[in-house]
Amino acid sequence: MAVASNLDRGAVASTFTPTYDAEFHLDMIAEDASYEAGDHNTERLNSALAAYRPTASFDFANIPSGPVLYPISFSGKEFFFNDTIKYGKGFGGTLIGMGGRGYSIARGFYNAGPEWSPGGANTRFTKLDGDDDGTGDGTPAANTAIVRMRGVGQKIQGIELKGRPYDHDETGEGPDGPTSLPAGTQMSRCGLEIETCVDTQRMATGLHSIIDCAFNDVRYGICCRNGYYDDDEVFLDASPNSGNNGDQSYVENAQFGRVHSCWRSESAQSVGWTLNKMVANGSGGAGIRDVVIIDCENSGHVWARDITINDFQITLIRINAYRYSPWANEINVQNVKWDRAANFVNPEAPENDGKIGYLKLLHWDGPDNPAPGNIGYYPENANFKIRVAGHFGYDPYYSPFPADTSQLIHLPPGSEGFPFADIQFDIKYLDWVPNYYIAFEQLADGPWVRPTDFWYNPV
Repeated sequence: MAVASNLDRGAVASTFTPTYDAEFHLDMIAEDASYEAGDHNTERLNSALAAYRPTASFDFANIPSGPVLYPISFSGKEFFFNDTIKYGKGFGGTLIGMGGRGYSIARGFYNAGPEWSPGGANTRFTKLDGDDDGTGDGTPAANTAIVRMRGVGQKIQGIELKGRPYDHDETGEGPDGPTSLPAGTQMSRCGLEIETCVDTQRMATGLHSIIDCAFNDVRYGICCRNGYYDDDEVFLDASPNSGNNGDQSYVENAQFGRVHSCWRSESAQSVGWTLNKMVANGSGGAGIRDVVIIDCENSGHVWARDITINDFQITLIRINAYRYSPWANEINVQNVKWDRAANFVNPEAPENDGKIGYLKLLHWDGPDNPAPGNIGYYPENANFKIRVAGHFGYDPYYSPFPADTSQLIHLPPGSEGFPFADIQFDIKYLDWVPNYYIAFEQLADGPWVRPTDFWYNPV
């Protein structure tokens, strides 16, 4: 019996990977910041992402209905959304834009901005409906992610995720600037949210690819949640246990701007993440905040390489050791560069808002809120293996250390006994930095040094 070829079945011969165009095939609307357009875009994209399987049927525009089996591509424009963009619960799903790894600037700069503005084209997903958590202190609500990965092996590339609309900025201070429009908007909690599933009817999540993206004006750039959302958008928290995986994922060439944490893990099973080539950009002026690069709220197993930090109040690694796990206790950071410290050490400068620069290589929350019976209750049990290699932009023969040196290692009261034996740094002149709270000893012939005598930092 003769078998019909793919061409006989109507497939199109092509030398490139076909994609669906978001505007032509999905009928999405670009450059319209109205809530009507935001609702429309959210519904159309979420319906398409739910149709990533051969037996599904999506109501395409301009072509017949059918399954979504190719990547969805976006032109270099801004697309607005009212609700979270949700990948499906199964395998796959790919969103591809143009550019993506840009600074967070006002929308007007891309179009009819100031004369000095070069303009340009960059794919931006902007959330319209960020909201606080009801406390009134500006903390974003938990369910305000821009994009949520719910399944396995999902991919996003070349897209900037913006946590709030941002049209006009005369002072360059960001969305909270005195002349920025629209005024009074609230950032979203996450740029990209990763579900860790505890539902026995669903697969363990993870194996995602996040490439050439920017995460701007959100609390957390990438956040691995300790649980998942049900079909009614109720978050099912796995605590005191851990969500199922959300692990073994890959970040390549990412930019973070005006975030509190770049990469954050809230699940002890979100292990085996690789962070390769990341830039953390701060912002002077209104809304300035400190930045955590690797934020291990409930895990500690991540590899990072080529990290550039362009802000002046930085925590490189934060660990919450009362949730310590002996199966997730390795953090390895290579080629980290702190590139902006010297410009931001003067608390009298208006742009610094009375703050002084610091870099915390390691911040441990300490046993202030321990979980009874948890191995991390006792500091001496938190045997982390941490390696950091990089450069401060500091040479004692040229100038003093350009920041508050008391912050290099931050352990609170009650931290006596915290084990430093397997925490090591290869940073030139680190053992020369004047410090009254921490001393470093060189191992063998170097270049590695490790903390030794420690007096807790009261700050």
